Amino acid sequence: MADYCDYELHVRGTKKAALMVYAVMRSADLKTIKYEGGADDEYTLHFDSCCKWEPDAYCDREWDGKAADLTGIGEQSMREEQGVEEFTGYRLEDMSGMFHCEIEIYAASPEEGWCSFAHYKDGETLESEFMGEGMEDYDEEEPEEEAGEAEGEEARDFRERFSF
Repeated sequence: MADYCDYELHVRGTKKAALMVYAVMRSADLKTIKYEGGADDEYTLHFDSCCKWEPDAYCDREWDGKAADLTGIGEQSMREEQGVEEFTGYRLEDMSGMFHCEIEIYAASPEEGWCSFAHYKDGETLESEFMGEGMEDYDEEEPEEEAGEAEGEEARDFRERFSF
């Protein structure tokens, strides 16, 4: 039986990019939009849900490094998760590059006793933090931090919200 992971995801970019991340993000339950707003070219979308294991589980498609062409897909189709199949199965880091956007994800598995924060932009990992026990073999590369770099405010807020 799968362990479940709760997540909250923040996307910044064009409105279509934000809605596409929402449409293709895997979930084991309903996704709930918590906030959305901004101009079409500077849009912000926050939503939450849960998934099996962890957010990038079952993401086995390789991104070819090219930006996605979203011109033929309407906003309503994205909100209803219709006609977006060709964009499913990619990792969040890849989605940030495909859709030319910025993604922050806060995830936690109380059953396994872990929580994580990751920040992606344009196909690159800007920050990745894993806290907790239960996944000792978790093998994700973390970007090198500069000496003396202070912990980000977002990561601190996350730790407070998801402390076990």
